[in-house]
Amino acid sequence: MKAKSLARNALTVLALIQLAGCTGHLKLVEDGKVHSGRYDQLSKSLEINVDGVLYRGSFVQGVSAGFGTAMTGTRVGISTVMVTDGSGQALLTSPEGKVLRCVFGPVVAWRGQGQCQTNEGRLFDLLIGQ
Repeated sequence: MKAKSLARNALTVLALIQLAGCTGHLKLVEDGKVHSGRYDQLSKSLEINVDGVLYRGSFVQGVSAGFGTAMTGTRVGISTVMVTDGSGQALLTSPEGKVLRCVFGPVVAWRGQGQCQTNEGRLFDLLIGQ
């Protein structure tokens, strides 16, 4: 009985650690001014506060597809591979109707970089997990 309880607790802790690893911090930098936000890898959502305006939205990650064929003797193998490099795009909006568009390069070890721009033309450097 004690072993089952211990195993259940261990699985719960591992699940919480894994879920905690799916969220992270991000920053928008504009002429030295830093705006903070966060993202959630599981729900593909993010939010950031820029000068008191809260932007919320979602992101998509780029996917590459590959196709391969292998032959050995009279046997043929066919394969399709879908891979994400971690790069992506995000579209965030505020309750006031303002829009923030972001593009980012590959995210490796929960760190990445990119750029965001508002409809008014404000340009920000995006730092993910830094």
